[in-house]
Amino acid sequence: MKIVIMHPGEMGAAVAAALHDPVFWLPEGRSEATSARAEAAGMTPIDDPLTADAIVSICPPVNAVEIAEQLSGFTGLYVDANAISPATSREVAKRVPQATFADGGIVGPPPRERGTTRLYLSGDGAQQAARLFTGTRLEPRIVQDASAMKMAFAAWMKGSQALLLATHAAAQELGVEADLRKEWETMGLLPRLEAAQQAKRTKGWRWSAEMEEIADTFAAAGQPQGFHRAAAEVFKD
Repeated sequence: MKIVIMHPGEMGAAVAAALHDPVFWLPEGRSEATSARAEAAGMTPIDDPLTADAIVSICPPVNAVEIAEQLSGFTGLYVDANAISPATSREVAKRVPQATFADGGIVGPPPRERGTTRLYLSGDGAQQAARLFTGTRLEPRIVQDASAMKMAFAAWMKGSQALLLATHAAAQELGVEADLRKEWETMGLLPRLEAAQQAKRTKGWRWSAEMEEIADTFAAAGQPQGFHRAAAEVFKD
């Protein structure tokens, strides 16, 4: 199989390095950092991604539909592995009408060792996509709705980090930060706070968009969306 990953950031490059088949990437318009990651992952530049057998889209949530539009003529297996709502996933699928579509959602860190990261898959192309990753460090799991699974998982894991950040900021303003930190130290929460602070510094812009996708998912499920609209603001600041 000839596989193209659009576009190899930290997660995409790690996924590429885990695959057994040759993996390609589109260098046009990409940064030096992306080029370095792609080279380190053993990826090969390609001029025309439409010649691939499979395309795996791993990008910021706000770019998922746009990338699919750029690949509208693709006729192979299209795996959208982005942190997007089920509704956005359906919009992505519409942009690649000739492709065999698999909805995907990655849970866990970049897959650098076995047992850490899962790729949830659903849709017509789920079985075919799962075969690409069988036996790799990224474990494929077929479910009813991969995007819904990703949104439900991230709603707590990342939403709770936003709550920690907002609570800490409020405690600072109220003059009780030191007291709160002592309580959190007793509860073992300080490492989570530090991880949330680091995530906001390095990935806040991306997580903010993911929170908006989760809010849309909650609204469609008849649940309050305000939690994650607020979390989007926390990560955006």
